[in-house]
Amino acid sequence: MRRVLLALGCLLVWPAMAEKAAAPSRFEVGREAYDRGDYAAAAEAFAAAVSLAPSDDVAVYWLGKAYGRQAERAGWFEAMRLARLTRQSLERAVALNPENLEAVRDLARYYDEAPGFLGGDASRAAELRSRLSKRPPAP
Repeated sequence: MRRVLLALGCLLVWPAMAEKAAAPSRFEVGREAYDRGDYAAAAEAFAAAVSLAPSDDVAVYWLGKAYGRQAERAGWFEAMRLARLTRQSLERAVALNPENLEAVRDLARYYDEAPGFLGGDASRAAELRSRLSKRPPAP
């Protein structure tokens, strides 16, 4: 009976463990694609990593970066869609981890550079830059 319960327990736990282990590999695939300049493939891999680990602020941040790079190369209407996804990802990364300084910095840059109809907001950018300037220097 113990062996049966142990086997059942393993069957129930194994898929969850496999999914959790897959998130870092999807993230690495995304980084490799990003480094190659294949931002669409990077976004796809980062989105898969985020779906496996939705609270991973680093994966959410890199998803936003990949969307942003795609937006830079896209036509006007696609760029607007991707810009919205960029902002949403960066905001989510900062909400998940306000200490993710890269995400805070890039969100401030987005707010500074984007037009208002895409979520640009100079006062929000200034608030984020203020938060960054209050940080103690790195050791």
